Amino acid sequence: MNLSKNKLGAELEELLVRNEKSGTIANWAYDLLYTSRNVFPFEIEEILSSISAMDAGPEFEISRNKLKEIARKLISEGEYDELSKPISEIREKAENLADDWLMCPLCQEAWESQSKLPMVRCPNCKNKLHNPNFKADV
Repeated sequence: MNLSKNKLGAELEELLVRNEKSGTIANWAYDLLYTSRNVFPFEIEEILSSISAMDAGPEFEISRNKLKEIARKLISEGEYDELSKPISEIREKAENLADDWLMCPLCQEAWESQSKLPMVRCPNCKNKLHNPNFKADV
């Protein structure tokens, strides 16, 4: 199993939205960490390790706000990782409407984006698209 930071953050966020108890969240992290040994980068293993330790006692408890911060950071970093390299298998390119507005050619959703990364993600259909505002270093 190889979860991206994005998916890992989304799973943690979902547990928090469902208002799961800290023990359940700790068990989730423990299961991921120990069933996927040496699959995650060191940084992710450290995060999962500290979350799984919440079951060891109140001194290891991580506040829900801190867990939300961790989830948001994982999602943000994961999104950056996923969109920071052009994906040649994807042919569709977002349409540049005006200023910072883009439109998805697949679902016609328009959104404001200041991203300069090679790829963008449509907020409606969630598809990755080439970013018309990306300028490759020549």
